[in-house]
Amino acid sequence: MRAKVLNWIFILLIVSSGLSQAQNKVRYTAVPIDGYTFKSWDDGNTTNGRIIDLTSIPAELSSVPQISVSEPTTMTTIKLADNILTSTRGVVLYEILDDNTDTPLNTLASSVVIPALKASFNKKPTSIGNLEFDVDGNLVATEYSTCESINIHLIFKPVPSGTAEIGNAVFTTTYDYYMLESEITQREWKLVMGCSNNPSHYNNLEACPVENVSWYDAIYFCNKLSGILGLEKVYSISGTKNETQWGSIPTSNNSTWNAVVCDWTANGVRLPTEVEWMHAAKEGTNADYIYSGTSTDLEEYAWISSTPGCGSRTHIYKTKAPNALGLYDMTGNVWEWCWDRYGTWPTTDQTDYKGPDSGTNRINKGSCYAADAPNAKLEIRENTAPSTKSTQRGFRIVIANVN
Repeated sequence: MRAKVLNWIFILLIVSSGLSQAQNKVRYTAVPIDGYTFKSWDDGNTTNGRIIDLTSIPAELSSVPQISVSEPTTMTTIKLADNILTSTRGVVLYEILDDNTDTPLNTLASSVVIPALKASFNKKPTSIGNLEFDVDGNLVATEYSTCESINIHLIFKPVPSGTAEIGNAVFTTTYDYYMLESEITQREWKLVMGCSNNPSHYNNLEACPVENVSWYDAIYFCNKLSGILGLEKVYSISGTKNETQWGSIPTSNNSTWNAVVCDWTANGVRLPTEVEWMHAAKEGTNADYIYSGTSTDLEEYAWISSTPGCGSRTHIYKTKAPNALGLYDMTGNVWEWCWDRYGTWPTTDQTDYKGPDSGTNRINKGSCYAADAPNAKLEIRENTAPSTKSTQRGFRIVIANVN
């Protein structure tokens, strides 16, 4: 098992407050030291500022150690476990808030039990092509344009390593990676593939997902976008990663393109594996949801056939709620191509599983606007020929190996 791609450290915060009617909230803020970015709290929350109500500590923090402090203190006092804080990684700050106004208090009472909330930080690489990290640890392509009226601003959300229960087995991902927060839109497709190139059937709104694209189209797009972003291209056909030398994108089954090789060590753009897709849909914590982000409030999270106003067509990206990782439309809108060849799903535990080594058809995940609720479940997978084009199919992308 190889080491994690991203370096991180836990910061342990111990604070005290007087639990009175006016003093029952703590605001935690994770502040990265230069060269690092905030990753997540120990409960998986990826917002770097947290407010915890001490009278009703969230269930997801039930397993977090509780710290009892007896001496009086002030809000500027930070108590840290030995050897936890370092000047090269980050620090967690806190403020005790007035319950009525959420403004910081100057003086606190004593003897209260609070969560010892932890935060983790990513080591920030010195350079990843034309991509940068923002303050929340997202990997961002700065806005640029190659068409007169088209700008692009790609946001990749961090997905932590971990495990996901899929079927009867446990699938472990040993590395962190970054997933595009939404499906590739028609606007983004045009920017990469050509200003007049829009294969989508529902093409009156460029902020809708691109559709009517094959798996072959998607891997070509990935290599071309990697070049634009200054990243190492991932896919090679007939021994070359230069997609301009691959010839025309096939419109029917093509054995040469089916033999494409994926360079798993490259830091460029690629399609997710099915396990990466499932792990992200399960919010990086093996969330026990039927759909991405929910088991019950599907209309809040997804465009499927039963969603009011769906109208049996694609919809503008980011108009439904994201899951806890900040990923939109993991359920619904359009099916998403994955890297994997279709095959029997493993029934034994796997590590960094990338699908079968042989086969022609590829996997689609996530369902679409035309699916009903039973067919929108996370475990559903479509077995699709790589040349297939459909108004119900699009894709999203991932980046790994960013150090």
